[in-house]
Amino acid sequence: MNGHPREQIELEREPDGLPPSERAALRIHLASCAECRAYAVELARNDELLSRRERVTQMPPIWLRRRGSALPGVLAAAAIVVFVVVTAIGVARENASRPPLVLGSPSATVVGSATPVGTNGSPLPSPTPSPSVSPIATASNGLGALTGQWIFVGKFVQPVNASRGRVEIWGIPLRGGPARLAYTYDVSIGGAPEGALDNTPYLRRQFSPDGRQLALSIDGELVVVELETGRVRRLGVSGSFPSWSKDGALIAFAHESPAAEVVPPPMQLAVVAPTGGATRDLGVTVQPRQSAEWSPDGLSLLVPTADGLALVDVTSARVLRSFGRLGVGSPSLAHWRGSGPQIALVDNGCGQGTARLLVSNDAAAPTRTVVDSGTSCEQVLLRDPRWNPSTSSEILYVGARQSPGAEPSDYVVHLVNVGTGTDRSLGLRAYEATWTWTDGQIAYIEKSDNAPFGAAVIVAAAADPTTQRQLLRAESGARFFSIAVVGY
Repeated sequence: MNGHPREQIELEREPDGLPPSERAALRIHLASCAECRAYAVELARNDELLSRRERVTQMPPIWLRRRGSALPGVLAAAAIVVFVVVTAIGVARENASRPPLVLGSPSATVVGSATPVGTNGSPLPSPTPSPSVSPIATASNGLGALTGQWIFVGKFVQPVNASRGRVEIWGIPLRGGPARLAYTYDVSIGGAPEGALDNTPYLRRQFSPDGRQLALSIDGELVVVELETGRVRRLGVSGSFPSWSKDGALIAFAHESPAAEVVPPPMQLAVVAPTGGATRDLGVTVQPRQSAEWSPDGLSLLVPTADGLALVDVTSARVLRSFGRLGVGSPSLAHWRGSGPQIALVDNGCGQGTARLLVSNDAAAPTRTVVDSGTSCEQVLLRDPRWNPSTSSEILYVGARQSPGAEPSDYVVHLVNVGTGTDRSLGLRAYEATWTWTDGQIAYIEKSDNAPFGAAVIVAAAADPTTQRQLLRAESGARFFSIAVVGY
């Protein structure tokens, strides 16, 4: 489905407006296109308002009004009632479509909250999941002892109804052997999409440091999956877009701000221990659909905000530095490693310059440009920089072409030498790409033609990209959306 299919979005509101095949294709498109979801939300909101009869309040003549009248308070209360009713209708529609609880496999163990790690500042009590919220439908399969290198990919499966789809997490042993389904759960793709739906998670940041656990947000609740055993534990915390610290002590996540009069509600950054317990708000408003990047020591975060990429000290919750307005369009704008140069950033130059790839020696050092595309984000999009774990001088990123009113196209993997500034196109059509740990290979999701995300998982040699092998292909109606390589 190309571009932004507004006509199909309008027809989809009618019971017989679209045939089943087109309706299913539209739902997959909405899962990946924020602009189209926003348009669908606006149409639904207008339909709701137009379906209501306006109650007219007889105003008293102006000469009968007295100073100190209670009328303003009455009007304010009425406005609050209308807002609550509209919100309740949206939530009720969403909850009505959710399936019953199946948390984990029959052998899975559900563990409750535990004591959080010690941090400065007063912790806030963890929110208890409301009994009115429908439970989570999941299935977990233990992978057994994990050794060697594994590729993990997320797959979005064609929805079976109007508001729910399915995410599958697959593990593929790089040394050989069949791909194995590790975990699957249902996701929302409708109902109340004005919120930031975490239904295509960015996997790289969600693994524990040893790679044996995976943090996920399922229907707005944080859970941790133990990949070897299949056990699943709920953290008792509402949140989305989790990111596990590289020292293993904390999980950063986004949660809705209590500023109820703002639609959509702003997302605030907070942290919690991987065992659950009390949370601590860092007081930073984050961009929707993006997670934070941890420093190697677990003390700082690079956080995408409306004002730019911010460096936040986790202990004091202070913003230490801003890297400027880097634009959007990618699940990740930065990668932070332990050796120098430490930080790789993409600046898509939306209205403020050209799209560039930047590096910085450390959190305090100035940035320098290693790639300048010469054009702005209206024509080109740079995505997801990732350092080569085997050498200090190489970064890969995915570049795509853009045009107004259309989805990005011509996704290609680039390999950059930060010392010389050499930018080499590898000719690999990838939605998302990453490095293997030791052998100079690139694992990537091959971009689908005329469809969101990608249809195959492939490994290619960086030295000779024509040397490839396909590891997994999605069935009809399914797409791969994220990839990560873990070494054990």
